[in-house]
This record gives sequence, structure tokens and C-alpha cells, in this order.
Amino acid sequence: MKTPFLFSYKYKKIGWWIFIPAMILGILCLTVPDTFPEFSLKDLYEFIHPNVVNNSAIMADHSSYWDDIFRHGNLISTIIAILIIVGGTFVGFSKNKEEDEFVEKIRFESLIFAVYVNNIVLILCWLFVWDINFLNVMVYDMFTTLLFFILCFYLRLYFNKKMLKNEK
Repeated sequence: MKTPFLFSYKYKKIGWWIFIPAMILGILCLTVPDTFPEFSLKDLYEFIHPNVVNNSAIMADHSSYWDDIFRHGNLISTIIAILIIVGGTFVGFSKNKEEDEFVEKIRFESLIFAVYVNNIVLILCWLFVWDINFLNVMVYDMFTTLLFFILCFYLRLYFNKKMLKNEK
């Protein structure tokens, strides 16, 4: 089974450098909400254009929904989430140094396992988590399939290498 959609091996190192700090920052952002200051699009606009005294022109003709996002949406958590997804994608879907059929098989099986585990956890959350807590579950769910896949794939690679060493 050929996997033509994998990134080059060099992206794996880049992915780890992005993924690990972003995961740490993401966990901090979710567990200790006051760790990072709120930084909205309005703050970004004022940072980029400091000489503009009245920015009411950019706020004209916006619905209250977009107005609320522009003034109060937190860019810090958005950037952290994007970094987790990009870093995790590079880590999970970059070729290994020795990319053979066995590694491809482990990658494929790990991906299927991650989707199954994620779906089971999601079903349990649908049954037992309610109200605003369910929104938090959905936020975590955006990352769990990728995280389960990375954990399963690298654990299986590790144990298979260890088993091969013991056989020699």
C-alpha cells in the first residue's frame, strides 16, 4: 500500500517542535484560563494601525455576532489550536526514515484504531455530558483523533522495535 500523501521526513522534526510547545500552551490555556491575556481582532488591528484614533469605520455594517467576535474573540487560543493541528499533522503524517510496508500497515491500523477510540469516547460524552460542559468536550474532540493516532502509532513502533531487539 503506497501512501503518496505523506509529508517528507524533514517535516517530522518541524512538527515535534511545533506540536509539543503548542500542546503545553493549549493545556495551560484550558486548565488555567487566566494564563494568557485576551487578544482580539480589535487589539490586533490597533496594534497594526496604532495611529488610527477612531476605528469605528471598520466596525460599521457588522452584525452583532461579528462585532462581538471582532471585539472579544480570543486570538491566542485560536493560534494555539492551529499550531496543535499543524504540528500534530506533521508529526503523524510525515514519513519515517525507514518507511516500508510494515510501517505503512502500522500507520493505517493506528489511524483506524484512533478513529474507533475517538468515536467511542464521543458516544460516551453524548450520553453522559450535558450543557456547557459538552461544548468543552467538543473542543477537546477536535484534537483527540490526531492525539490518539500519534500515541498509538509511535507506541506500536516502539514496542515492535523493542520486540525485534529481544529476538536478536
